[in-house]
Amino acid sequence: LPRLNGRLGPNDQLALRATLSRTHYGGGTVSQGLGTLASQAVNTYAHEDYGYRREYQQAAGDWTHRFAGSKLETTLSGSQGRDSVNRLGTVFGSTAPGQTANLYSLIENRQENLWSIKSKLSGTESPLLWSLGAELETRTLDVGSQTTDSSSACAITACSTIPIITCCWSKTTPKARN
Repeated sequence: LPRLNGRLGPNDQLALRATLSRTHYGGGTVSQGLGTLASQAVNTYAHEDYGYRREYQQAAGDWTHRFAGSKLETTLSGSQGRDSVNRLGTVFGSTAPGQTANLYSLIENRQENLWSIKSKLSGTESPLLWSLGAELETRTLDVGSQTTDSSSACAITACSTIPIITCCWSKTTPKARN
């Protein structure tokens, strides 16, 4: 994980990190067969092209400030993941009376976003250890899907966004130092 650390001054420290990744592949399949249906010879041929793509990126920063007798640690982070699937195919079937063709497709796109901020204030000089913290996180998931099938003359499209927000507050119980 690439990271950059440094001091902003005698009481401030900053660390930055980031990740990027991408995957992409695709191809095609072809098949052919011969069979019987209701005592008639059936010749079938199928062809499908497909593609898949995945992207992921994240970034975060950690900042620490030291006060006399305490320190404040804060982290801000965000990430995003995207997936895309595309499929397009054809199935042909032929018998003595005629030929049928069925076209189908699937397109699906997903994206997830995450944002987070965390902060913690801790005592550093007192004989009692203490800390107080807070965290806010928000996530969204977007999904879009479209399918078609010529045999049923049907096209289905669906989209949804799901927001998720999480809040946390924490306070540690004081304990005596050894």
